[in-house]
Parts: sequence; structure tokens; C-alpha cells
Amino acid sequence: MSPEPEFGHSFDLATVGTKPVAVALEPAATQRSAIAERLGLMALDRLMAEITLKREADGETIRLDGLVEAHLVQPCSRTLEPVPTALEDRFTERLRPVPAGTPLDEQDLDADALVDADYIEPVPGGVIDLGELMVQYLALAIPIHPVALDAVFEGPSVETTPLADTDGAYTDSGRHRPFADLAARLKRG
Repeated sequence: MSPEPEFGHSFDLATVGTKPVAVALEPAATQRSAIAERLGLMALDRLMAEITLKREADGETIRLDGLVEAHLVQPCSRTLEPVPTALEDRFTERLRPVPAGTPLDEQDLDADALVDADYIEPVPGGVIDLGELMVQYLALAIPIHPVALDAVFEGPSVETTPLADTDGAYTDSGRHRPFADLAARLKRG
């Protein structure tokens, strides 16, 4: 069984007609905190989404256009210092309600099909969780390796001492010659 979402907002696609339906989502502070923990963020100060749904001309497919906005803080990938980020990401989905329990086609499970612009997402039971959809698009928009503006990585200082070169594996300048042993063996025959 799937865990309960931090911010669930079930929406019945049967209520969507040819006239656009607008839905605004904005989780409370406790819900944002739970979402931040799930996504590995230091803070999620603001999160909102504006979603518009409209049935397409075929009468079955529903077009979903969305905008997710967030103000978040995540650790710098070099120094672990807080990096504040403001995000704004637009997305589009095409959905088709299918009866609950309907087996999914191979195409519905194919990762390559998911990136196809013509892909239509089947929605079993005709009910979609718009809150979870918002969180998933937020997760996709978060920078993978955030870097603070003044980040300088100061790793541990390492002192090197030249090794005794008994087998000719090092040049006069101290550079290692990785194939020196092989060359010596080939000379010996």
C-alpha cells in the first residue's frame, strides 16, 4: 500500500468538460515541511500550483496545463551551506480516464513513451491526485547540484612525498608512469 501523500488533492476527471476548470493548490506550512523532508530540502517556504483542465475535442482526453512555483532552500553540493532558490515551472499532461482495475498496456509502462509529446496518461478510476502531481513536478524542477554563490571547496590538505623509484615507474619530474612495469616485463621477454 502506498504511503499517504503529504498534500493530497483528489480530483474527479468526470467533472471536466469543454470549458476550462481552474484549480489552485497551496499546501499549509506543516504540509510543506513534510514535502521538504521527502525531497531532501532544508526548507520549503512557499509552494503553489495553478492547474487548468479541459476536455479535448475527442471527448475522452483531458489536457492539463500547470504552473508550479516554489521558494525553497537546499544544501550547497560543495559546502552544504543553505542555497535559496525560487522556481517557476510550467508543465502539460494529457490524461484519459479508464475504469478502475483496467490493466495498463505495454505502452503505458514504457519509459520511452512517457517522454513522447503525444503520450496520454491513463488515470484508473478517473480520479487524479493533483497535489501529488504538483509535488512530482516540483521534484523535477529542483536543481540537482545547487551551488552557493560564494562556494569554495576547501578539501583536506594532502602532502605528497615522492616514492622511492626502484622500478622506473616515475619520471624525473615525479609523474607516475602506469605502464612502466609492463614495459620492463616486455623488455625481459
